[in-house]
Amino acid sequence: KCLMCDVRKGTSTRKPRINPQLVAQQVASQYLPATSNQKREKKDKKSMKKRRHPPRLKNVDRSSAQTREVTVNSVTVVITEYKPKIKSAETISSSSSSDHGSQSESSMDAR
Repeated sequence: KCLMCDVRKGTSTRKPRINPQLVAQQVASQYLPATSNQKREKKDKKSMKKRRHPPRLKNVDRSSAQTREVTVNSVTVVITEYKPKIKSAETISSSSSSDHGSQSESSMDAR
């Protein structure tokens, strides 16, 4: 028999006996945690202050914002779209590919 929890060996299939001392501790602890809840509320308030700003993406050009309002069933949602940031190496390759595209268009016009 265990001295701490008053349980015998091999009790996995047996129903536990109610220990009056343990029940008294549980009932007493039900009414005491009110002070710890106040501490939790303070912690929650601090964490809410930290979460005010939404996370931002690093690869987004914020100066290219386009907002659209969509209304469905009297519910309006504002959608803000941003263009991705363009790296300097990508701009060089994209400008050269656009030149090739314009050449192919001009050859199509000549036919």
